[in-house]
Amino acid sequence: MLKEFKEVYFSTFQEIFKDDLKYFLESLSLCLNSKTYYFDKLLWKEAESSLVIKKHLQALEINNKLNTRDYLLYTTDLMRPYTEEYEYLQSCLRIYK
Repeated sequence: MLKEFKEVYFSTFQEIFKDDLKYFLESLSLCLNSKTYYFDKLLWKEAESSLVIKKHLQALEINNKLNTRDYLLYTTDLMRPYTEEYEYLQSCLRIYK
């Protein structure tokens, strides 16, 4: 009887979950996008006060452009194209275009 009970409840759960799955994914995506956007802004704001990061960016000659997009552009310019890491960073750059 337990198996029959599980089958009935599991099938009902699947139907409910399938209906709500799109809503859950959209809500989660919206929350994550806003959190990552503000995290990125706060990260570079804190970077302006860090001497180590400032010196590193000055050595790279990108000290006036403290943002993720310019840092990724500079990094990918130095990399060999068609490597896994290069492709990944290029996909990250698509967000900032």
